[in-house]
Amino acid sequence: MRIFLCYPPLRPLNSREALARLDDRDNTEPPIGLHLLGAVLREQGHEVALENLALTPWGEALEAIESSQPELFGVSCYTFHRHTVAELTRAVRERCPETKIIAGGPHVSPMPEAILERWPWVDFVAVGESEIATTDLVRRLEREEPLSGLLGVAWRDESGSPVFEGRAAPIEDLDSLPIAARHWPHWIVSTSRGCPYACTFCSSPSVWGRKVRWRSPEHVIEELMTLRRAGLRQVAFKDETFTLTAQRVEAICQAIIDAGLDLWWSCDTRADCLDEERLVWLRRAGCYEISLGVESGSPEMIAFHNKRERPEDVVEATQMARRLGIQVRQYYILGAPGECERSVRDTAHLIERSRPQRVFLAPLSVLPGTELENRMRGEHGWDESIWFERTDEWILVDERRRYQGLKSFRKLRRFHNSGSDASTQGLLFPFTPEDLRGACERVPDAFAVHWDLGQHLMGEGRAAEASQSLWRALELRPGSGKGWIDLGLCLQALAQVDGALAAWQRVEGIADEIPLNRSVALLHRAQVLAQRGDVESALALCLRSMEIVPGQTEAHHLATQMLIAQRRAEEAEEIASRWIRQAPQDARAHSVIAGCCFLRGDLEGARLAFEGAQACAPASEEILTNLALVNLKLGRNDEAQ
Repeated sequence: MRIFLCYPPLRPLNSREALARLDDRDNTEPPIGLHLLGAVLREQGHEVALENLALTPWGEALEAIESSQPELFGVSCYTFHRHTVAELTRAVRERCPETKIIAGGPHVSPMPEAILERWPWVDFVAVGESEIATTDLVRRLEREEPLSGLLGVAWRDESGSPVFEGRAAPIEDLDSLPIAARHWPHWIVSTSRGCPYACTFCSSPSVWGRKVRWRSPEHVIEELMTLRRAGLRQVAFKDETFTLTAQRVEAICQAIIDAGLDLWWSCDTRADCLDEERLVWLRRAGCYEISLGVESGSPEMIAFHNKRERPEDVVEATQMARRLGIQVRQYYILGAPGECERSVRDTAHLIERSRPQRVFLAPLSVLPGTELENRMRGEHGWDESIWFERTDEWILVDERRRYQGLKSFRKLRRFHNSGSDASTQGLLFPFTPEDLRGACERVPDAFAVHWDLGQHLMGEGRAAEASQSLWRALELRPGSGKGWIDLGLCLQALAQVDGALAAWQRVEGIADEIPLNRSVALLHRAQVLAQRGDVESALALCLRSMEIVPGQTEAHHLATQMLIAQRRAEEAEEIASRWIRQAPQDARAHSVIAGCCFLRGDLEGARLAFEGAQACAPASEEILTNLALVNLKLGRNDEAQ
């Protein structure tokens, strides 16, 4: 069967820029379950396309779906984009009237019959774990068999009435599922399903249940090795509670160490599931960041959320992580019933006591299938119609966000770190060199702590000390291309240029190094050789850098500058034209074209190219000056002014 699976556009917008402004990374990543479903179907012989359309303009998304002419169209649905999914599936029905449509995900799983009633253009709803249920559905559709007895999928009978005969049994042997990364490499990894906790706001149990099921360490390592071979160096473990048991942590981390995987990774967990032993294992295996769902510093709010965790657990876990050089992200929820000056003050105080690197604040929102939703139904007379009639992306408990008017909130909001550029913002409570030196003493055999210390010292301009830390890191992991690149920069800062060149040369000898690091190492070597006047060798390295990563703009820039200096306009223009195709908004590329035109006496071509550069960088005085000079030479005196 020809199948098209997708994660939908964030909103039905045709502006790529407007969609990009909505990107907070968390809301643009397809769930790993979608990849697994696609892998299961593909390995059963079906023709499967899987697309992340989150940031794709609406018209392009619909065209991609229609052009594939799928026999089955499947889409993941979360609460925040439920109305977009409704509009998308309706548009697919209009464009592809013969296509069967199935929706799945945490928003639709708790109310499959209501979805079929309210969205008549949708044929099926997958409930909970969908791999087995959906493959059973596909088999029956292909064979034109009746759907009676089908578990895990809601469907319609001959009269059009919704039918749901119950959930499919949870998959006990998670190793029986394929390695999705063989088909679609993805930086999100899940090693388990299920969560034993009962937080009132969480919809996880409605999808995965409360019983925890584990993948074997061997199966996890096989996936990680597949991702490494695909060029990924960073992954995020998105288990509900990655560190639930100490034995499990040791098994996974030891397997990562034994496999020699050069991976940076993060994980999600709870503060009361961390201790020094588990944290040491995480650090030794390459963990650089932990995300903790804290929710509140107020005992009353914690009780409302049924979090069953103490503020003291949060302080202790965060401080232990700091001693090992592991960053901590803390997530908090505001606006529960009873939120007041004292509860917000308690939360701010907890952040100050625990000193995490990042903090994220969010209003308490209601999700289908949660205990919180049940409470709201009882207290406010809600029913399922609210999910269809309310147009808000999120339905908040405190719709007016009254907590924002509290005096304590003014202090609390200063801790908040959100948005698509959150990863580039300064750390709230950054590490000191003393913190990182202590981490090196506690886990002396961990590459990451020595590399982190080297990075920190470089940032402070202490290149000699940084180089010592980086040398130690590379003794532990000589296959780290990023480590050799950073060491080279250190040695260059110390005027040890030959040593820097040798360090960057080492990157070429790492067989499975990711393309970006290989490209960057070649660029650094080219820059040094260009400074030494060895233009031909520098050009050759630039070309190799561009070949490995076509979007390596700095290599394009260096190569074209050297060629123009030698008045080799034709070669420079050829490279600049490729550069513009890769980065059309880079004003430097247009300026290079202008310079090439100037060299061959084509003033009109230079004028047009400088106008293209000005469109990319309208505030650039250099471009405005050059454009004015060209206009003067062309006799366009009015435009020159």
